[in-house]
Amino acid sequence: MPKLCLSLATVVVVVCWLQLWTVVNAVNTNQPKLKERQAIHDRWANQPLKKTTFDYIVVGAGTTGCAVACRLSQNGNQVLLIEAGGAQSALYHDLPGAYSYNLQQNKDQLWLYKTEPVAEMGNRVLDENHGKVIGGDSTVNAMVSGRGAPNYYDAIEKLTGARGWSFKELLPYFLKWENNTDPSVSSKDHGRTGPIRLAVPKSVAPILNKYVDALKSIGVPNVDHIPAPGPVANIGSGLFADGLRSSSSNGYIEFGGLCPELSIQANAHASKLIIDKEGSTIQAHGVEFVKNGTKHTVSATKEIIVSSGGYGSSQLLMLSGIGPRDHLTEMKINPIWVDLPVGSAYQNRPAINLLYDIKDQVNARPIPMLDDQQLGDCLTGEKGSLCEAPRLFITLNSKVNTPKEYTDIVYFGNVRPTGKGDIIQGSAFAFITRTMSQGHIRLRSADYRDLVRVQPNYFKHPEDKVRLMDAIAQFYRLVEETSFNKYASVPAQPQSPDCSYCESGPVWKCTKYHECLIQTQGITEFHPLGVMPIGAVDSKESVLDERLRVKGVSKLRVADTSILPSKDTYTPNTCPGSVAYMVAEKAAEMILEDNK
Repeated sequence: MPKLCLSLATVVVVVCWLQLWTVVNAVNTNQPKLKERQAIHDRWANQPLKKTTFDYIVVGAGTTGCAVACRLSQNGNQVLLIEAGGAQSALYHDLPGAYSYNLQQNKDQLWLYKTEPVAEMGNRVLDENHGKVIGGDSTVNAMVSGRGAPNYYDAIEKLTGARGWSFKELLPYFLKWENNTDPSVSSKDHGRTGPIRLAVPKSVAPILNKYVDALKSIGVPNVDHIPAPGPVANIGSGLFADGLRSSSSNGYIEFGGLCPELSIQANAHASKLIIDKEGSTIQAHGVEFVKNGTKHTVSATKEIIVSSGGYGSSQLLMLSGIGPRDHLTEMKINPIWVDLPVGSAYQNRPAINLLYDIKDQVNARPIPMLDDQQLGDCLTGEKGSLCEAPRLFITLNSKVNTPKEYTDIVYFGNVRPTGKGDIIQGSAFAFITRTMSQGHIRLRSADYRDLVRVQPNYFKHPEDKVRLMDAIAQFYRLVEETSFNKYASVPAQPQSPDCSYCESGPVWKCTKYHECLIQTQGITEFHPLGVMPIGAVDSKESVLDERLRVKGVSKLRVADTSILPSKDTYTPNTCPGSVAYMVAEKAAEMILEDNK
């Protein structure tokens, strides 16, 4: 028999082809259910533009945008929701366990932002991807629910002058969007009737429970992280509805049935806000967007709400003549309507994925696989790991953090295939939440198709690096020196080929290795904050007033998590997906009140 030789490239092609064949075969077997859901997604995304004048126009059908537009249209208003992306995928988006497949296969449904080279991370350019699809990040994210510490919200009013943003005042809006099906949590702290369903994952790899047990042994309790102050670890609620993803678009619009009269223009890229001056009043009254190569202009009789996320919202405002005057002049933007610090207090959180080996692979199962068995279990029985996305939610304090009730380290624990046969590894996505450094967002050009320039300035303040180094050390200490080491171990080979362990001593004390990991594998946490912060009307550091109105421009608001202030205050010590729903509910109520 002749000797068979395959190049590495050929092997990769064969493996990818086999994976694709497995997915296609599984999809064909379960086609009716998927076709039914896909038809609903496509119907909402393919609406014709029947009119050009509306009461409200919402730009951006992301987590906040879908919810705001839906709530406004419930009151008899004619609302248009404009989205640059298209329909959701019933396969890659609706199945919680298909999260990693979605990121690999659906690049055209992501905004592929890049940072400028980050000096303290090896001068590397970092990916900053966000959902370019109806539902935005809520359609493509990892479905972790958290609010952050109450004292963050209490600090907003105290430090920025924006009234109405204390935790006590915001709690009703957190409760309004939530439908928590976990009977063990308090109805005082969680909503039971909202459009976004939260359910506790059942298909949990045993290693994640071992992780929780190890944390309990060192004094980190396993309790509901929503009301609990200080360190906590649990396998918290995920955003699921009947085994499928509960996104902003699914929960409020496509399957929620809350706003059947809402109009959507998908695959429509907003290029400019139409603004003019009437007497002494600068006023927004329309939106220009491009769809299928054709330019359209639509008008709003009441208000325009920009909900395109930190990068998209800031770009649209600056392209429209709202932003830092010097920068807009440099970009030849004309006219410049108001000089505001758009993008000038940008903050994101440095992060890193940390890996550990699982000694007994029995503890690593189950993991989501797009095969016929799991797809059938999920679509017909609403069960199995493909219908769930269990994540450990862990909050800890770094050695420099105070107050201790406001934890500054977050880990999301998970398991993942290694690509080496059936071997599974454990992982912890670690990031810091009390960051002192600030960067900025600026236009790349006056062309709406050019993505913005992102300068995060990670570790410009040295305390930020201390926090992330401590997060790495605490992770390895748990693996090496607690009961967890019965089930897990530090990988024999460093996870970065450019790094090496110390010759002696435990890895958790090897600061040169931690430093090297940040240099070679540090990443972004994907949640831009402080881009268009709220504040008092007379504040020179805020872009919006306390009711989310753009200062100096009437009939224009911003509603997404970019409104959360970061300068001289905390940032929410969680991923702010859940915060986005709160902002939407509060924004919709304020808009309706102001337009009675």
